[in-house]
This record gives sequence, C-alpha cells and structure tokens, in this order.
Amino acid sequence: MQVLFSNSLNKIGNNKVETREDGAYKVILGALNAFNVHNEFYLVDGVKNLLQSGGYHSLASKLQRGLLKGECRHPFKEPGMSDSSFVNRNLIVDNGSASHHILEVLLEETNQVESNGSKVVLIWGWIKPTDNEHGRALKADLEDENVNVAFSIRCFSVLRNINGLACRYITNIVTWDWVDNPGIARAVKPATSKSSLTTENAVHDVVITSDMIDELKDQQSSVTTENSDTMSLLNSLGKKVSKEAPLYKRW
Repeated sequence: MQVLFSNSLNKIGNNKVETREDGAYKVILGALNAFNVHNEFYLVDGVKNLLQSGGYHSLASKLQRGLLKGECRHPFKEPGMSDSSFVNRNLIVDNGSASHHILEVLLEETNQVESNGSKVVLIWGWIKPTDNEHGRALKADLEDENVNVAFSIRCFSVLRNINGLACRYITNIVTWDWVDNPGIARAVKPATSKSSLTTENAVHDVVITSDMIDELKDQQSSVTTENSDTMSLLNSLGKKVSKEAPLYKRW
C-alpha cells in the first residue's frame, strides 16, 4: 500500500456553462470510479465523507464557510527546491495565485460505465472567479464556448493493487486548481463537446516518508491560521503513513 499526493488532471468539453445569479459557474471538477490515461482507477470510496465531515481545518469545513479557493495552475517545483519544500508549497492555497472560489462540490453517479463495470461518478462544482487577473482570465474562458477549461484535484491518495488493478483511494483533498492539461477524460465545461481531450502532463511521484512529515512539521515555526491548516493536514497524514506505507507526492 502506498499513499500518494496527487494532482490528477481532468478535462472535457467545449460548451456553454450553466451560471446562476451570484456569478457562479457550474463545472465538472473531476471524475471518480474512472480511469486516468495511465490506467489508474480513482475510487469514489471515502470522498463523500471528505466533502461532508471533518474538523475546523478540514475541506468540508472550508466549503461550508465559503473559504475554499483554487489556484491558477498547480504549484511548480522550482529549480533547487527539495521534495519536502515542494510538498509544503502544495499544502496551501496561495491567495495571490487564486483564480476561483469553490462554493459547492456535488457528486453525481452517471450511467457511464468503465471497462471494469463501475458507474462513473462526476465531481461537479459551483465556482466563482476571483476579482484579480487570474479570475478574470478564467471567467473569460468559461464564457467562451470555443475555449476548453480544465480543473485538477490536489489530493493525497493510497495506491492499492486490487485484483491486478492499480487503484487510488483519496484520503485528503487540498483543493481543485484551474489547469491547462488533462488526464481523466471527464472534467470541466459540461459535455456535448466538439472535442474530447485525454492527454496528460508527465507524472512524477515523490516519496513522502514519516521523516518528511516530521520535517514539514518543523517548518511550521510560527502560529498562524495558515500554519494551523497545514499542521492539521500533516497530523492527519501522519496517522496514515508508516515505514511500511510511505506517502507520495504526485503532479
């Protein structure tokens, strides 16, 4: 068993996006019970619980309080950046790079069936672009029916081999970012598209051991709300990782 930090990419559709009076747009953030282009199967198990329950610093709490944002693109690993520093950067959402607020996340079981017989579950989101250059650019793309828009989950997941199939069980979700290259062929502007894209960025796994978690905790030297959020996530991850089941970061 392995636990991975994932930026799983998803994309579809050129189509008109549903809107509502508060300025929010309804988009497909991703898919579960679905394969990515590397033939890894993303399980729906546990995701509903992550969206509905948890402590003050949890994803569910941030959603309920209207505090969940996503960034324009996933954070990059800069030259010379260590694996632990890169993972640490991915644990937070940088307000300066935020392109959208995530107001609601909904799961919808569809009649689409994957090759293993599972029904695909779409992750729908009501998002509202931020009032900055990133948000305005996202809004323009969402309103242009000839432009495709993709979102990608930032999460930790356990990699399990089930009857010879590589399966990912999501244990923690950080956010969904606006990205420009997809992996699972379902996720953004609603379907009935002129084209369906299923390419994906290069995938890289970074081992996240118990020692790395300890190192990341040591980096949280000052007591701030942001650090409290990060520390809460690290404590949660620490309960899931052992020397027999290392954590991984993936993007």
